[in-house]
Amino acid sequence: MIDPKKHNTLCEKARENDRIMRTEAEQIYRNNTLCARATLYPNRTHEEVIKILDDMEKKEKKNSEGFINETELEFKDISSEKEREYLQFDVDHPLVIEGEPLYLNTSNSGGHRLYTSAKWCYYVQPREGWAIRWKVKEGQPSFVK
Repeated sequence: MIDPKKHNTLCEKARENDRIMRTEAEQIYRNNTLCARATLYPNRTHEEVIKILDDMEKKEKKNSEGFINETELEFKDISSEKEREYLQFDVDHPLVIEGEPLYLNTSNSGGHRLYTSAKWCYYVQPREGWAIRWKVKEGQPSFVK
C-alpha cells in the first residue's frame, strides 16, 4: 500500500508536469502559427514580422471578445481585472478603502496606487477627489502598465 504523503507528492508532480506540457504545447502551437504567417512577409526583418504578428494577435483577441476599435485611440489590455469601479469623494463623503491597506505607491503627480487585504486595487487622485478600484482575476497582476 502506498503512503498517502507519497501519493500526494506524486499527484502534485503529475499535475505540475501536465501544466508544463500544456504550456510547452501552447508555445509550440504559437511558434508554428507565427512561422506560417511569417511567410506572408518575405521582405521584412524577423523583428518586424514578430511585431506585425503580435499586433495581429492582439487585434484578433480583442475582436474575439467583441471589442472593435475604429479610432486612433490606443486601448490597454486590462483583461486581468475581474471588476472595476469609478468613485468620487470629498470632505463630506470621504473615500473608505475596503480592507486593510497593504501596499502603497505614490507617483509624482500625487496619485496613490494601493492594494488592500480585501484584494482591492485602488488608484486614487486625492487632490482631484476621484478614484478607481478593481479586483483582478486569480493569478493575474494587481497593477499593469
